[in-house]
Amino acid sequence: ALICADEYIDTSDNTCWEQGIFPLPYPLRVHEGEIVIVKWTLKGTRFDMVVENSLNLNEESPNRELITRGERDYRTMNNDMLLYAITRLLPSVSRYSWNLDISLSDEEASVVRNLPHFLIDPKDIEGALVGEMDEANSDLCIIVWPIRADGSVSEVFLNSLRTLRCGNDVPPSLKYCGFLTDRLSAHGVLVSSSRLSKLTRVQPSSFCGADLSPIQMYNLLEYRDIDISTFEHHVCSNDFAFLHLGEEDTELMSKKIEVRCTNPGLIEGVLYWWQFGNYSTRQDRGAFFIFKEPIAANAGTVVS
Repeated sequence: ALICADEYIDTSDNTCWEQGIFPLPYPLRVHEGEIVIVKWTLKGTRFDMVVENSLNLNEESPNRELITRGERDYRTMNNDMLLYAITRLLPSVSRYSWNLDISLSDEEASVVRNLPHFLIDPKDIEGALVGEMDEANSDLCIIVWPIRADGSVSEVFLNSLRTLRCGNDVPPSLKYCGFLTDRLSAHGVLVSSSRLSKLTRVQPSSFCGADLSPIQMYNLLEYRDIDISTFEHHVCSNDFAFLHLGEEDTELMSKKIEVRCTNPGLIEGVLYWWQFGNYSTRQDRGAFFIFKEPIAANAGTVVS
């Protein structure tokens, strides 16, 4: 993509610019014919941009940076529906960009890691999330969204969260680190998908007379980063909830649920997503849990 003069950036697949939109700290209202100043710098993997109204050059704005991450969480940054759902709970979130140029303490960094996070006024925390905030000691609070851009939840985050719940003393810095985890529940449906099978299982058509049984164990058990609206699959059951992060211990969990099939098919696994109030990640990205072996089922078959 041509930026200006003869300066280009790579917007091909698998780059952060494929669908990326750089977030401004607040909307800038402009009129037809008005001139704005766009300043940008690119150094290594760090890109910074500032848009200024030529009439308000002295107005201060927060320092920001767009962080390129393995999870490609720019999808989360550009997710208007998620922002709307969170700002209904915490109104002052809308005044900040998703990623701000801030320093995290060691305790905070160990919890936040590469998860999407954003800042809000501490007054919004009280009553909305567990814990009291001392406004005298902090101007801003870090709020963590624990779902990665590929539709999965971070195991590192769950381990850190469990440690915090079990501890008697919460580090002072984490008093200002809030989590939306307690309102999150996982939902899923049984699915049949020949495409999913080809992407995750050793296929008999590729044997070519060779014994490939030694690599059968390497079939994938999870497949992430699914655009549910375009990924070829057939839903074979009604929605069911199977995990509530705010109520259940994720360290050692063994549950058995029974799901009745509503359509016949070769069940490859469970397509799952996350619910947060009225917001669902199903409209964004999903992920699959894949059974070790597909299950042939008819309408009315009960799968455990």
